[in-house]
Amino acid sequence: EGALPPLHSGKLLLVSVPEDSALDSVTLLDAQLGALADLRVLAILRKDGSAQFAHRDLVIHEGDTLLAVGDPTRLDRILTLGALEFSPSPTEDFR
Repeated sequence: EGALPPLHSGKLLLVSVPEDSALDSVTLLDAQLGALADLRVLAILRKDGSAQFAHRDLVIHEGDTLLAVGDPTRLDRILTLGALEFSPSPTEDFR
């Protein structure tokens, strides 16, 4: 119960949490990014420059950047809600 999904293939992504995001102050578990966009968060890069490895009770804050594995085409649902912003960057397939 509440376990993170297994690591899967996809692109390594940087996804930003904008101001007024619905995900501000929400845990990774409650954000349900895996269910909504098949996105696996590996770490959160904080705006103060610190980084934390992902775990289900880690809280997301506006200004954070999520280091994740997933398919960028599956982010539409979250991007449309304004909860996240995709930061296109050169990445390689992660398998």
